[in-house]
Amino acid sequence: MSDFFCEELSALKAQARKYRAAITWLLDPKNMAAEYTLDTGQDRQQVKRQDVNELQLSYNGLLSQIASLEALCNGGSTQMVPLC
Repeated sequence: MSDFFCEELSALKAQARKYRAAITWLLDPKNMAAEYTLDTGQDRQQVKRQDVNELQLSYNGLLSQIASLEALCNGGSTQMVPLC
Protein backbone atom coordinates (compact mmCIF):
# COMPACT_ATOMS: atom_id res chain seq x y z
CA MET A 1 0.00 0.00 0.00
CA SER A 2 1.22 3.51 -0.75
CA ASP A 3 2.42 5.98 1.84
CA PHE A 4 -0.47 8.25 0.88
CA PHE A 5 -3.06 5.72 2.00
CA CYS A 6 -1.17 5.03 5.23
CA GLU A 7 -1.02 8.74 6.03
CA GLU A 8 -4.68 9.17 5.12
CA LEU A 9 -5.64 6.25 7.37
CA SER A 10 -3.77 7.77 10.31
CA ALA A 11 -5.37 11.17 9.71
CA LEU A 12 -8.87 9.68 9.49
CA LYS A 13 -8.37 7.70 12.70
CA ALA A 14 -7.25 10.85 14.53
CA GLN A 15 -10.25 12.75 13.21
CA ALA A 16 -12.64 9.94 14.20
CA ARG A 17 -11.24 9.98 17.75
CA LYS A 18 -11.98 13.71 17.98
CA TYR A 19 -15.56 13.22 16.78
CA ARG A 20 -16.04 10.36 19.26
CA ALA A 21 -14.68 12.54 22.08
CA ALA A 22 -17.10 15.34 21.17
CA ILE A 23 -20.08 13.00 21.04
CA THR A 24 -19.14 11.36 24.33
CA TRP A 25 -18.66 14.72 26.05
CA LEU A 26 -21.93 16.16 24.76
CA LEU A 27 -23.91 13.10 25.88
CA ASP A 28 -22.39 13.03 29.38
CA PRO A 29 -25.09 14.29 31.79
CA LYS A 30 -22.38 15.77 34.05
CA ASN A 31 -21.54 18.38 31.43
CA MET A 32 -23.98 21.16 32.18
CA ALA A 33 -22.72 23.55 29.49
CA ALA A 34 -23.87 21.59 26.46
CA GLU A 35 -21.24 23.00 24.12
CA TYR A 36 -17.93 21.54 22.97
CA THR A 37 -15.11 22.83 20.79
CA LEU A 38 -14.43 20.27 18.08
CA ASP A 39 -11.00 20.80 16.55
CA THR A 40 -10.46 18.24 13.79
CA GLY A 41 -7.21 19.74 12.57
CA GLN A 42 -9.03 20.87 9.43
CA ASP A 43 -11.43 23.21 11.18
CA ARG A 44 -12.55 24.27 14.62
CA GLN A 45 -16.21 24.60 15.55
CA GLN A 46 -18.46 24.91 18.53
CA VAL A 47 -20.92 22.01 18.66
CA LYS A 48 -23.93 21.60 20.91
CA ARG A 49 -26.05 18.73 22.13
CA GLN A 50 -28.52 19.24 19.32
CA ASP A 51 -25.65 18.59 16.87
CA VAL A 52 -25.04 15.04 18.14
CA ASN A 53 -27.01 13.34 15.34
CA GLU A 54 -25.03 15.21 12.67
CA LEU A 55 -21.76 14.44 14.49
CA GLN A 56 -22.73 10.76 14.65
CA LEU A 57 -23.36 10.70 10.89
CA SER A 58 -19.94 12.24 10.27
CA TYR A 59 -18.34 9.79 12.68
CA ASN A 60 -20.01 6.83 10.95
CA GLY A 61 -18.78 8.13 7.59
CA LEU A 62 -15.24 8.33 8.93
CA LEU A 63 -15.49 4.77 10.23
CA SER A 64 -16.60 3.60 6.80
CA GLN A 65 -13.64 5.32 5.14
CA ILE A 66 -11.29 3.87 7.76
CA ALA A 67 -12.62 0.36 7.13
CA SER A 68 -12.07 0.78 3.39
CA LEU A 69 -8.50 1.96 3.83
CA GLU A 70 -7.75 -0.80 6.34
CA ALA A 71 -9.02 -3.34 3.80
CA LEU A 72 -6.54 -1.90 1.30
CA CYS A 73 -3.78 -2.07 3.92
CA ASN A 74 -4.46 -5.75 4.46
CA GLY A 75 -4.21 -6.61 0.78
CA GLY A 76 -7.91 -6.49 0.02
CA SER A 77 -9.73 -4.30 -2.41
CA THR A 78 -12.55 -1.87 -1.91
CA GLN A 79 -14.69 0.58 -3.81
CA MET A 80 -14.85 4.01 -2.21
CA VAL A 81 -18.12 5.85 -2.74
CA PRO A 82 -18.56 9.59 -2.01
CA LEU A 83 -20.84 10.37 0.94
CA CYS A 84 -22.64 13.27 -0.77
